[in-house]
Amino acid sequence: MSECPPTTCPVCSYALTGLPPPHRCPECGFAYDENTRVWREPPSRFAWMDYALPIICVAAIVYLIMPVFRWRAAGVVHLVSLGAVLLFLSWLIPTFVRQNRSKQIGRCVALSPAGIFVRNAGGEEWVPWQLVGWVKFSSDFQFIQHVGSSRSTNLPGAFYEPEAREEFTKQVARLKSHYMGASVAKPVE
Repeated sequence: MSECPPTTCPVCSYALTGLPPPHRCPECGFAYDENTRVWREPPSRFAWMDYALPIICVAAIVYLIMPVFRWRAAGVVHLVSLGAVLLFLSWLIPTFVRQNRSKQIGRCVALSPAGIFVRNAGGEEWVPWQLVGWVKFSSDFQFIQHVGSSRSTNLPGAFYEPEAREEFTKQVARLKSHYMGASVAKPVE
């Protein structure tokens, strides 16, 4: 991800050009000011390929249950097969929509007056400044630890370069201090 000016809203992609900071996005209400920082990953050029897996899965399920309907088996078998397909689709469709939205708009991390906004393949999450404990990077994971709990917000693959990680950590500390008058705690090793 690379840092870019907030010319579009990180939450809804509304064009913010011409709106002076501090302001709110007219579409979703995202608050931003002159200190707002946004790191974006450009939308995937191959997002259309993500349609292939769900289509193949649904086609395979339909192909596998078609013999059940041809055998004219008891009504219970029909209901169980139909229930299995509906259960699978009720899981598949929301998961697919969530991942597709993240690919269309692109993953991003934004530091705003309200806190830290994170969009990744798992969905979208806000972490208010009051809950930001520390930012932790290692070779296996990246996350924001919440204060007073074991909860954390993952930043999968957001920052690969050491310089970007260091810059993000500095900006989080600076903006938390700016907005809350508090420092960001150091992680316990």
